[in-house]
Amino acid sequence: MLHLYINKKTIIPTRENGEVADGPLRFILKNNFTTNTSTTYLTVIGFIEDLCELYEISNFEYRLQYEEGLTLIELNKINSGLDLSTKKLRECLEAKRSGVSYQFLKQQLEQNTKDRPSTSVIARRKLVAQQYFEQLMQLGTKCLRHYVVHETLTNARIQAFKDISDIIEIPKVFRKQKGSKASLEDLTNLENLMETDYATLVWKDKNIALRMKTMFDLQFHCGLRRGEVLSLQLRDYDSRNELLMIRDRRDQEDDPRRVAPAVKTYERDVYVPKALWKQLEEWRDIKEDVEDDLWKMKRGE
Repeated sequence: MLHLYINKKTIIPTRENGEVADGPLRFILKNNFTTNTSTTYLTVIGFIEDLCELYEISNFEYRLQYEEGLTLIELNKINSGLDLSTKKLRECLEAKRSGVSYQFLKQQLEQNTKDRPSTSVIARRKLVAQQYFEQLMQLGTKCLRHYVVHETLTNARIQAFKDISDIIEIPKVFRKQKGSKASLEDLTNLENLMETDYATLVWKDKNIALRMKTMFDLQFHCGLRRGEVLSLQLRDYDSRNELLMIRDRRDQEDDPRRVAPAVKTYERDVYVPKALWKQLEEWRDIKEDVEDDLWKMKRGE
């Protein structure tokens, strides 16, 4: 895992043994990252370090720079590992360090976990991983030009460079869902909070717990602001396409609340992941039942 030493706005990434991680440092310097952005990118590079320890991929920086690169199997493991939540990776890594068998770890990693990070988190992680690996290979290629290198090694490096882009595919984020200003660091913090938040323990009523969890998940997975979530109405559901229609409802006279939430938004359609859509439909059914009961009470039935 990488650590940061910050002095006079200079970031120096170091490993646990105090060794300076010059690969990440060159990557940051070349791309002229600011302090805040550098911290975000180093978080991802630290994630890659942990993945390599988990999958026993040794000296990956050196191999990308001066040898044939990583094998297809190793790249595929890293690619799939970037889909893990930080909690799942941390748990598996701690289990491995304590001597748990590889077979058990494999079962844990193959489970379809519910705490999978959002698509935007995965997309940014894979973008950083792809850029970082390609940067390491480019640095190595420049250095190897000064030496006599056998043709087989050169060809292997060319193929390895191509494999990186082919295997680490960046998932597409729904194109109309742009506008979230949350950084990868913000989303990671949200992810960590979600891992420790059990709505059913905080809210004893199961319907209220479902409501609160749905509100939080919409912010995390769909990038909605709190005001946008609070302004949603049943007619905003597009069940056919599994979309939510975000509408600007400021100063609407038919809003039953005395004070409507402040909404900083623009109208758009937002794609909802399948797992969250099922949860959303469950909450919609409860909300419809509650509104029916309120209507009957109003009419004195």
